[in-house]
Amino acid sequence: MIRKTLVEKECNVCILISGDADFIPAIQIIKDAGYEVIVCSPRTGFSNELRQGKFRYLILSKAYLLRCLK
Repeated sequence: MIRKTLVEKECNVCILISGDADFIPAIQIIKDAGYEVIVCSPRTGFSNELRQGKFRYLILSKAYLLRCLK
């Protein structure tokens, strides 16, 4: 995400599909540079740290995920 956004300038918005709090430093670097980051994850496995952060997030329902897999 950092390379595609800040180095190669290939995107203006990053969408992270993960609920892992290990991505918070990368998300923060991108946000500090003025880019948008949206975090998407199912409700289970979505870390409290991400929910409490300053990041926009979208909870993906099981029904929605199953439709995407068809």
